[in-house]
Amino acid sequence: RHTQEALYDYAAELIDYTKRPVYIYNCAQMGTLFAPDTLCRLVNEHPNLKGFKDASVDILNFIQCTLRVDPENFDFLGGCDGLDGVMMLLGAVGCVSFMAVPFPKEMSDIVEAGLEGDREKCIAAQHKVLRIRNLCKQAPFNAAWIYAMKYGGGPVGMHSRMPADQDYVPDELKKQLDDLAREMGYDVQ
Repeated sequence: RHTQEALYDYAAELIDYTKRPVYIYNCAQMGTLFAPDTLCRLVNEHPNLKGFKDASVDILNFIQCTLRVDPENFDFLGGCDGLDGVMMLLGAVGCVSFMAVPFPKEMSDIVEAGLEGDREKCIAAQHKVLRIRNLCKQAPFNAAWIYAMKYGGGPVGMHSRMPADQDYVPDELKKQLDDLAREMGYDVQ
């Protein structure tokens, strides 16, 4: 784990590497959980820092960040498909999620409803994604998401960088994912 000062120094150096707009990634699992004051300092001292993706699942940290940084001049992005709807309702302007590869419509529905300020529609869209997520989380790492890439019409992943046992999706889980995708209107082969 990085101290906030070390995290500031690390991010500041990366941000200053270019003068182009930069977004950073708030993710506790990667050791980059920016405290609200650290994010605020980065934004104030590095004008090309324009936003960040928050996959921390720490809603209190996220809302404290939105309290300190002007959301009119900074893009907050959701980064966890389990919370993106909530984050949209709390001021995010979009989300970056692996779920959008196999299920682009469902993720787009969350973002659109959130931007419209339609709480009921946003939460209903989030519930659809949670049903998918609950299944995907039954396989190791991101194996089920990779399997489900075939639904969205984009490129289909073959495997991850993980060992073979981390890419395994049991046949019963594949069937459940296929059934749910059919229910949601996807053409499943």
